[in-house]
Amino acid sequence: MKKEIIEERLRQELSGIAPNRLDELLAAVDELHDADNSVIDFRQESRKRRYGVKTFLSAAAALLLVVGAAGVYGSFSASKYIVSVDVNPSVELTVNGFNTVKEVTLNNDDAKALIDAEALEGRSISKAMDALTEKLCGDGYLTKDCNGILVSVRNLKGEGSDALCAKIISSVEEATSRAGFNYAVLYQELDGEKSDCSGKSELAEKLSGSLDAFDADELESSSVQDLIFLADSLDTLPDKTELFGRLNGFRSALDARLIAAEAAAGLEGGSSSHSIVRYAEQLAYEVVFKDGETTHKYFVSATTGKVLAHETDGGSGSGTSKPAGSSDEGILSPDEALSIFRKANGLMSAVLDDLTISRSTRNGEPVYIVKFKLFGIPRTAVLDARTARAISNIDF
Repeated sequence: MKKEIIEERLRQELSGIAPNRLDELLAAVDELHDADNSVIDFRQESRKRRYGVKTFLSAAAALLLVVGAAGVYGSFSASKYIVSVDVNPSVELTVNGFNTVKEVTLNNDDAKALIDAEALEGRSISKAMDALTEKLCGDGYLTKDCNGILVSVRNLKGEGSDALCAKIISSVEEATSRAGFNYAVLYQELDGEKSDCSGKSELAEKLSGSLDAFDADELESSSVQDLIFLADSLDTLPDKTELFGRLNGFRSALDARLIAAEAAAGLEGGSSSHSIVRYAEQLAYEVVFKDGETTHKYFVSATTGKVLAHETDGGSGSGTSKPAGSSDEGILSPDEALSIFRKANGLMSAVLDDLTISRSTRNGEPVYIVKFKLFGIPRTAVLDARTARAISNIDF
């Protein structure tokens, strides 16, 4: 084979595989004698060299697979979600990309008495939620008439949690079914890194902006069961929040209005409306009937359906049939209450934008709810209707 042909063949065969050896091989060819009819048999050498190249490429590919697999494993084993489960026990599960529980935090004494962290760590989120729900049922935190669970998921990677949600809901459903009752899970997604605020605190903050009769502090001190009921009572749930299942233990708004209508039998015509308040230390529907010039208010327990009180206002039939010590005697007018509130808080000369004041009740006692904007920031104050003393903290 001619030297020129050998060089061309080497360029074609090796330039794409081992360019760093090509120059050496071509230099070796230059050392060949230029005998006119010289023939060199490269078949055996070529086979050996090809075998070496294939071995090298196979080893390189294997190395890339190992490195790639290590990178994928590291990515999936990193923390991806923080799942907070609140009933009264409050448990926090840190979950990785494999949907495995990496770490468990027991946030209160009830949680520490309920379960050991080691019983949940290293398990899949499905099995961990099943075990946790089973303990909640077995220890009486979840029952037929108190079946609400708050699940708050913080996405550390900024990704959706639909698949995780499905696993959690399925596990809760199976565990409560074994206990003999249906489930109710209020599921909320939280954005950003882990904060000091619990899932329950964040839900209370969201609801406080939609429930005029409640402030964030009062809501946070409420039970999870009550919070889920209040959330479900809204026309629209807060953003990134969804209720799965059906909450037990409460009368519907329609039930309350029918009960109040029956108690108000004899009223002619009139229209009715309702809202949810806290009356005599329990949640109640405040059902209002307008009958001519007279307003009738019936407070119906949200749990038992019992009529707790009846108030009337205006017209010749004004009167009350309320618990002792809760009459309207001595109640300030809205203007009087607002004036005292302004003076007590150094707001006499301040401009309060979007100011509204409305009458309501707290624990069976009359209050005024004052809403306004100060320097563009929304504020809410709940005032004792007899003294105008603020009964909720107002952060100026």
